[in-house]
Amino acid sequence: MSWHVPKSKVGKYVVLPVAIGVAAMLVLYLILLAAEAYSAVQASRILNRVEALRLGSPVSDFERAVRPCKIEREDAKFSCILTAGPFRFHAIWTLLWLPEDWALRVQNLLGHPGLRYWDIIFSVCVLDGAIDRVWTRAYVVGKDRALEATWDFSDGPPDPWVFPPQGAGDHRTVIGWYNITNLPGGLGLYNITSLPGGQGFWIHATCASNEKELRARRINRKCLFSFRGCGGLYELLPDVVPVLKERNRM
Repeated sequence: MSWHVPKSKVGKYVVLPVAIGVAAMLVLYLILLAAEAYSAVQASRILNRVEALRLGSPVSDFERAVRPCKIEREDAKFSCILTAGPFRFHAIWTLLWLPEDWALRVQNLLGHPGLRYWDIIFSVCVLDGAIDRVWTRAYVVGKDRALEATWDFSDGPPDPWVFPPQGAGDHRTVIGWYNITNLPGGLGLYNITSLPGGQGFWIHATCASNEKELRARRINRKCLFSFRGCGGLYELLPDVVPVLKERNRM
């Protein structure tokens, strides 16, 4: 004697729950993708305003420039950090706690559908209520490695111990490379993983920097919302290329 489960019951106990689960995952993905796109637009607007800041401006200019980023103050330093939209939902990533090797794979997979991790730190140092130094650091998970751009803008020549001169033009604007080691943070804040290593550019601009050198600080906004991911430093900072060519360093 054989037993047959009615098709109606198969649909009720198998097909329907699977369909609901798939639909729920799709809705969640679309919400996270929308958050990624919105945060990229938000970051682009803040970057535009921060790049336009000038030394000697009141600190209120910085406060307006980084809105709605939450500012933290430590003595004369004002700073805030902006993170890719999907990674602001702490509860989701806490629930998805994974060992580091698995988490790195998940992170790589998330990048392909557009859920790519990035964070940007904006900071100024203030002297007598006026901006004395502007500093920005952008970290982006690229196509196959981490990419980072760090720049600051202050009066006077760069500190040779921090920004060692490497050639002509470095008395105005110093440009150099550095390696990024795996550091805790980003996803690691939510017990998922550490940030992957990669490469970075640093730029120290001064009041003597020309327009082309100041433009070299501009971060490619497309790297903040990309299914493919930016492939290298020159894609993250495309306007640095003319400056390096001019200095015969490419």
